[in-house]
Amino acid sequence: MTDTTDKATRIEQAGLVFLPQPWQISIYEDQPPFTLDSDTRIQIGPDAGEETLHAAETLQRAVNEVTGLPLPISRAGGRLTGNVISLILLGRDDAAFSDESFGFRIPPGLPAQYYGLRVLEGACGIAAGDEAGLFYGAQTLIQLVQQCGRALTALRVLDRPALANRGVMLDVSRMKVLTPETLAQTAEMFAHFKYNQIQLYTEHTYRFERHPTYGLDSGAITANDVLMLDDVCRRNHIDFVPNYQALGHQRELLENPKYAHLAETDWRWSFATDSDETFAFLDGLFGEMLPNFSSDYVNIDADEPWDMGRGVSKAMTAEIGSGRVYLHHIKRLYDLVVKKHGRTMMMWADMFWHYGDLIGEFPDDIVLLDWWYEPKERYDTVDVLADAKRRFYVCPGTGSWMTLFPRIERSIANIQGFVRDGVAAGAEGMLMTDWGDNGAFQMFSLSRYAFLWAAECAWSGAVTPLDDFDRAFSRLVLRDLSGQQLAAIRKLGTVIAPDTGHAGMQRSFATVAALWGDPLVMEATEVLTPDVTAALREAADAIFPLLDTVRDPGFRHDLGFAAAQVAFACDQVDANRRARAALGETGDKAAGALADAIATLQALQNRIPAIMQEFETRWLAHARHSQIEVNLQRYADVYDQYSRAIAWLEGQRDAAQAGQPVDADLSTYDTGGYLDVHQTSRAGLERLIDVVGGYDNLPPDIKGWLARPEDPTTVEAAQ
Repeated sequence: MTDTTDKATRIEQAGLVFLPQPWQISIYEDQPPFTLDSDTRIQIGPDAGEETLHAAETLQRAVNEVTGLPLPISRAGGRLTGNVISLILLGRDDAAFSDESFGFRIPPGLPAQYYGLRVLEGACGIAAGDEAGLFYGAQTLIQLVQQCGRALTALRVLDRPALANRGVMLDVSRMKVLTPETLAQTAEMFAHFKYNQIQLYTEHTYRFERHPTYGLDSGAITANDVLMLDDVCRRNHIDFVPNYQALGHQRELLENPKYAHLAETDWRWSFATDSDETFAFLDGLFGEMLPNFSSDYVNIDADEPWDMGRGVSKAMTAEIGSGRVYLHHIKRLYDLVVKKHGRTMMMWADMFWHYGDLIGEFPDDIVLLDWWYEPKERYDTVDVLADAKRRFYVCPGTGSWMTLFPRIERSIANIQGFVRDGVAAGAEGMLMTDWGDNGAFQMFSLSRYAFLWAAECAWSGAVTPLDDFDRAFSRLVLRDLSGQQLAAIRKLGTVIAPDTGHAGMQRSFATVAALWGDPLVMEATEVLTPDVTAALREAADAIFPLLDTVRDPGFRHDLGFAAAQVAFACDQVDANRRARAALGETGDKAAGALADAIATLQALQNRIPAIMQEFETRWLAHARHSQIEVNLQRYADVYDQYSRAIAWLEGQRDAAQAGQPVDADLSTYDTGGYLDVHQTSRAGLERLIDVVGGYDNLPPDIKGWLARPEDPTTVEAAQ
């Protein structure tokens, strides 16, 4: 037996992937492999229950998919010989399977979810101290089969997670609600990569029977959907945690006249705190929602309540201050979900950075969710929470929102650094977030790389070398031994958002502004300079020749569409520059240049209907129809804006042909009040200034964004 210490070598030799920093791994280089054949069987103990059987069945299906072998499952016991794969739960199956026949003893005192895996020529066994560990051992063996086929490398593994809680939060409230089928498939995929918690971020997209007009036409998730997904999650050792936004971010609800009286201000963002009706309403919602979840937790969110205490609760704010208004709101929620409904409460931690002096007055059993979605040298907020002896998770992000392609490089650094610092500070878990700000127009499958990198970091403690992960991702997920697919994906992610500095964020946001921007008055051109659009187009074009090698058709189509969107946005930016340059021409050149600019814009406009159709097809491949009209209307509006711009340019061309001056400054061009996505968001935040009584009264984070009016991308810098 040879113990190797280089992880890359271990993985290459064993065919192991997504086995991060195992507690101990040994490769038996001098021994033959365990060979799967038609006589191989899977055996579980005579007292094994449904959970062990499910782990065995996941292994059975995977082996059949890879090799075509239908391995039978039976209840048996004895020595681990005779061409069998045995699943052993320690403390239950010890009498059925002798420890010495397993070949090594698992040391006592290891944490929950650990497992041991041993592969020898004559037998293969998985042993664990709990059902979750047994399931995770089966997932590792599945990955070995996927890489080795029938001849499994002889080895021994002991493995366990660095973080006991490894969760994902999916945003289903920003116009897009994933279908039950997508959610179930996603849960199973997450379980395979050893996630054990899922949350669905919910504002108005849960169907409450007592409030039939709440979230009407939003594609809301029903109680039946929850029960079905909860069952899938439980079978796969995932805690499906209910999530309901119980303070801010509630404009969809509060703009409904039936519920407007619950709003703190006319800006209709936060629930009114100094209102018994608010908490009676929330009590009713939780009373209907929570029984459908088997989880002991509930996330009440309560982040970014930007107009909190500025209207209905203004007198309370004047008396006790905004920090204590927030404390009052949280304590009343605590009374509902903890004392009345018996759940452990989770909430976002961002408000503690504004009211840090009050942190000790909040109930100490609340799990605080410390979020930040950008790279940092040090995530020092974890130290604040650790020093305050608070329970907390770290919450990085996929970087897939408000962009035409994920900010992969920034997400890589964000995930690794945040998890690393969280583990060191004593975090209880990680909650990986995937937001959908302003419409979730990105395709869900494009977040897969970030999801699995986060799974790797949460299991390993963020010590896995990125090259090892990329090699594993290419082989296991993309089924691409060349690595070319991932190299192209990483390249486009790098160009669309470099991994350092505010400019990287600006660039990805600007691609969205360009896609739905006015053809002639386009703020995004300041960020998407000619060299940037050239680099983006080159990176997008590099995706196309590789698409036929992408095996997963859904991912293939999403990837191709995303790359095409990026290229189209670049074409629009370049067309804008040519049109502006044509307006600067004089004499005989002006008419010809303007004619060329008009033809270019007409060609781009003609492409929009096909893009709309493909967008709808890709959306409906994984999500309900829900509020897709919002994004489809954006395409329709920009199509109409092209007509406005072209008509105006035709007038300038006619003037040039007649020897008259053209309007090079666009002073006569009427946009009709058209705003792109970012401009619309910024205009909404500007209205908050009046609500709170002036710029100086704005929350610090919004004040920072609006302080840079020349930057069209600062509004979405947070969540």
